[in-house]
Amino acid sequence: VYHIPEGKKKALYESIRIKARLIDYMGHELETNPIHNNRVYAKFTMDIAKYLCNHYRNAYILEYPNKLLTVNSHNNPYSYYIGRKLAEHHNMNIGKENANRISVKALIEYLPDLPTYEEVIQTANGSVTQKIILPFERDLIDLEVKYGILKNWRYCNSKGEPLQKGQMLDYSYNEWVNWLIEFELSDYPDQTERLKKIEERKKKSSKNKSSTKKSGK
Repeated sequence: VYHIPEGKKKALYESIRIKARLIDYMGHELETNPIHNNRVYAKFTMDIAKYLCNHYRNAYILEYPNKLLTVNSHNNPYSYYIGRKLAEHHNMNIGKENANRISVKALIEYLPDLPTYEEVIQTANGSVTQKIILPFERDLIDLEVKYGILKNWRYCNSKGEPLQKGQMLDYSYNEWVNWLIEFELSDYPDQTERLKKIEERKKKSSKNKSSTKKSGK
């Protein structure tokens, strides 16, 4: 959660660990079987329900892509985590220039079980392309082609400029990991009102800063 300490202006991030039961009951109202018409029915505990409904101050709200729940973790072990990270990144930076761009490095550091460069090169048959780059690209491609979570994506340079042909034909791991990925989420809810409020806050903040400078003079 983010909170502003007493007497401070800047918000600080604090990780809160909670050990709690997630579900009180599993079962459809017509039967005890939790699966009914291909749907799983479960009842959250009150504590978890309150958390999910933003009862606790500053709980994180995310436009969660429901299609992430359809990802086959056996065939695509990294797709879920890539998709969630892209959704989180876009949500946190909406209204900013980088809302639809994220570095490869930031993505792969988020993926559990993806081997690191150091781990791969220490193995006898270590191929960075085969063990890191291709599995990553496969699961990223399937977010668009198989699951429809992404509308599109492409590699790009720091300001969104397309990669040059020479960059794509011959590159090292260190070059690849510093590329950016430009992406567009599918079926993303309209954010017109939210963006409008963001702009209003920016104008208000700018106006307050201007008034402070004038009063200081």
